Amino acid sequence: MTTFVPGDRIESATTNFVSGAGTYVHANYIISSVYGQRQDIQSEDGKTVTITVVNHNSHRIILPEVKDVVLCKVIRIMDAYAKVQIFCVQGQALRRSVEGMIRKQDVRENEIDSVNIGKSFLPGDIVKCTVISLGDRRSYFLSTASSELGVLSAISEAGNAMEAVAHNEMIDPKTKQREFRKVAKLPDFEVTMEKTEK
Repeated sequence: MTTFVPGDRIESATTNFVSGAGTYVHANYIISSVYGQRQDIQSEDGKTVTITVVNHNSHRIILPEVKDVVLCKVIRIMDAYAKVQIFCVQGQALRRSVEGMIRKQDVRENEIDSVNIGKSFLPGDIVKCTVISLGDRRSYFLSTASSELGVLSAISEAGNAMEAVAHNEMIDPKTKQREFRKVAKLPDFEVTMEKTEK
């Protein structure tokens, strides 16, 4: 039995074949979004087959799927994207981290042309994202466009944990040095901001 990995093409998406659990549709193909085996579910009228991918192992292998919220660590930045390692999916830690990419056009919703990756993320930052597609077979495309997504934790140049003071800025509370980031808006964001500015 064929084992599929995220990003593998399974079948052409037609009126007869539809996407089910563990899959999604891209470029008119049904694509696997998880590690596992194909399982077809016939409709009651016999006209359609829902294609799913399931893992029959007793130990479930957790991998990101489209629309999942993930936590990742920035490992490298380029002009067009930030390369990250995803280590947590929907609150569950992965056994082994997988690679992802936050592209320039996916950093925020507005003023996309003026996005500067180096002023949005730096290596070592912990970032909250959503999965928008599986990209190539081994690298997920991620987004921080929503206000609640972005950098959760960052270390300053001086080596101190920084605090958020704006949607695009963090501060080292010891040195008062400010650095640009695409900051995730947290429930206590306003409280942290007020405390830092006093």
